[in-house]
Amino acid sequence: TLIRAILFVSSVFFFFFQKDGVVLDFCVSFVSSFVSSFFFFFFFFFLKAAKLAPLQITNKSMSVAREGLRDYILGGDPVKQTAPEGQVRLDVISEVLNQSPYNSSNNWKNFSKSLTISEFKSKLEMFVGTQPQYMKIQFHDPEQKQLKFEVSSDQGTLGDTGVENGWVVYVIDQDPQNTVRSLQDTSQVEKYEMSDEKYNARETTYRKWKDNNAPVSEKATPSDAPPTGIEVGNRCEVDSLGGGLKRRGTVKYIGTVTGSTGHWVGVQLDEPMGKNDGTAKGVRYFECPDKYGLFVKPDKITVGDFPEMSFDDEI
Repeated sequence: TLIRAILFVSSVFFFFFQKDGVVLDFCVSFVSSFVSSFFFFFFFFFLKAAKLAPLQITNKSMSVAREGLRDYILGGDPVKQTAPEGQVRLDVISEVLNQSPYNSSNNWKNFSKSLTISEFKSKLEMFVGTQPQYMKIQFHDPEQKQLKFEVSSDQGTLGDTGVENGWVVYVIDQDPQNTVRSLQDTSQVEKYEMSDEKYNARETTYRKWKDNNAPVSEKATPSDAPPTGIEVGNRCEVDSLGGGLKRRGTVKYIGTVTGSTGHWVGVQLDEPMGKNDGTAKGVRYFECPDKYGLFVKPDKITVGDFPEMSFDDEI
């Protein structure tokens, strides 16, 4: 109906304006604008009716696309693939590596049906390692999880057995020497061992790197062990404040402190520059005036001839 209306209107304009000599250009422009508008509205309503604006991609379609891409890269589902004419496609599974014939190894191979059973076993040896004379071969249907039959003779061909695409050829190893099984036991493999002396003599080892980069809390320090060379009554110099500021005093206690790790040294300072009176967390370890007592790690103590400093010495 719309096209008929456009043609009618254009005919009327053609009739009235043909004498003026401008009818051709006008009609062409007029008809072109109407046709363009018609197709624009037609396309718009078509999209709306079809509900294609905006286009929605569902999870299902994306999943199908992913599966299609996977099949393209991997060559499709190996079970669904069919062998060329005159061949059969089988999943080769060794009993040594897989205790169940239904746990697929995805070791799919094509075999000619014209192969004799002896030739078939020789080809299987390349995949499972078992020598042909020690093979016991079973064919399983993985879909039905059913043993179809067992090869009892080397006579005949693979095609004579009636094997089908998608089946599992399950090779049972009956080698009395357990050659293939022994290769799976890594405990029997001789390993290179190095003595601690040789290892510690090396410059770049993981052990040295770990010791140099371990967190402070994990590093073993000499202060965690009972101190040596320090005795109660020794004069000492304490460097616990840092910055070269040292204080002198007398060793009053050596041992552990409740609530703290390692060994500590209790010192009575010559000046009231300490933190306690010989007690720590409510437990008394030695006697001294308040603010004269201090507990420090043994590596912060230097014992020797350290007389009490006078005022002149400090100046």
